[in-house]
Amino acid sequence: MSEHLRAFLVVSALMVIAYFISKKLFVRAVEPGFIPRLYGAGFAATTSMFLAHNMWLFLGGLTFVSVIAARRFAHPLALFVFLFLLMPGFTVLVPGFGLINYLIDLNPWRVLTLTLLLPVAVGLLGNQRMPKAGSLWADKCVIAFALFTSYMAYQHYATFTGGLRHLTILMLDMILIYFVASRVMAQRIAARHVMVALVAAAIFLALVGAFEFAKHWLLYSNVKRVLGANPGLFGYLGRGDTLRASATTGQPIVLGFIMMVALLASLYVRQLVQPGVHRKALLALMAMGLVAAMSRGPWVGAVVGLFVVAIFSANPVVNSIKLALAAFASAIALVMLPGGEKILNYLPWVGAVDASNITYREDLFEQAKLVISQHLWTGSIGYTELPEFDVVRQGGGFVDIVNSYLGVVLTYGLTGLTLYVLLLLSAVFALTAAVLRTRHVPSEQGQLFLMGLSVIVAAAVTIWTVSSISHIGSLVFFLIGFGVAAGNQAMWKPNSTSHVYRPSGVRVAG
Repeated sequence: MSEHLRAFLVVSALMVIAYFISKKLFVRAVEPGFIPRLYGAGFAATTSMFLAHNMWLFLGGLTFVSVIAARRFAHPLALFVFLFLLMPGFTVLVPGFGLINYLIDLNPWRVLTLTLLLPVAVGLLGNQRMPKAGSLWADKCVIAFALFTSYMAYQHYATFTGGLRHLTILMLDMILIYFVASRVMAQRIAARHVMVALVAAAIFLALVGAFEFAKHWLLYSNVKRVLGANPGLFGYLGRGDTLRASATTGQPIVLGFIMMVALLASLYVRQLVQPGVHRKALLALMAMGLVAAMSRGPWVGAVVGLFVVAIFSANPVVNSIKLALAAFASAIALVMLPGGEKILNYLPWVGAVDASNITYREDLFEQAKLVISQHLWTGSIGYTELPEFDVVRQGGGFVDIVNSYLGVVLTYGLTGLTLYVLLLLSAVFALTAAVLRTRHVPSEQGQLFLMGLSVIVAAAVTIWTVSSISHIGSLVFFLIGFGVAAGNQAMWKPNSTSHVYRPSGVRVAG
């Protein structure tokens, strides 16, 4: 039996385990049949991927699965988030049919955006109860960012199709996700189902990550070759003598980023789970996936997120001291216990394993400052070819820009970076205001807002250590949309479902 078919059997078994765990944990948290429908769609999409042996057949199968599944979901954004995290970003070029070189890189995420989110966005545009597109401050920032970066792509590539292609990619990967999230997530029931779907997907990813970490086998690495997808991620990366898991993401730090988001999201979701061992098991699963990725940036982000939760809790001083003491006690235990020194070696700043990565980031930042000064306001697409980056150039002439902010400012200058940072700040300020509004009145909405604030702050910190590759860029815009939704007080009505967007013809099975 070929490797990818053996991997499919393992993935299927892990998905069954994740399904039963999720069904047990969330039986009272969501509407009846929600978890079986999620995993049914996830298994069908995964089966299509492993058995298609062709990218176009896979994408066609995924289109069929998502269209059929959407008819059974009252919360299509939840289905999108779940399938988005389960699908790798394998790409194939859509030909230009002799008119241009090619139309666009098509991948499973863009198929899901077209089939699941585009119909929702069209419905939201006609919903009088929702803010009109472009009416919110963050909407204007998103539009300005999209138009400016597309214009600069046109200038950099000197072709109209280059700018149009960039705008199309932004629309599919970020703008539609932001728009739908900024409206749909402004309702408690919809937001609850979306966050449960995110954590349910993370349970599966945690199991896959733990398996890859233990068995030194990346389960999704060989599928790309069988499908004939374009080369890209999914290479084997180690840290010390361990394999860093990547699951469906193709890069360990991306898996770490997702698990960081899921761990912090679990602080809200666990309140919907039966008290006791179930809540502890949920957090343990998220922590297991975070460790399996062996990515230090998300570890730092998770700690920052936990401190945000402590600072904005009802007892900020006491909870912050407790968290600091727990961190200090853990460090002491690692120093004193047998084998603890080996674990310390993997930690950022204090460990010796892969310390060169930190040095690389410092050198990259110094060289980037030289390049930024040459193209201060508008950036340059070809910045990696400049001689200033020769000192950080890797094998094959590749320059790894392991910093999302640097990637934006190098490509689009300070103008692009300002718009990008304004987007992040709009979500942070909106969530902070929502948390301060609800912190002294215990409620599910207050817990949701606090979780959202911790996640967006953690994400803003973590993308300093990773470029917006794989799932990260879309997830950041999803979180921005969530933050904007939390700040729109007029759309929040406790115990009301009147604002949930339900696609026409939706059928929900119990």
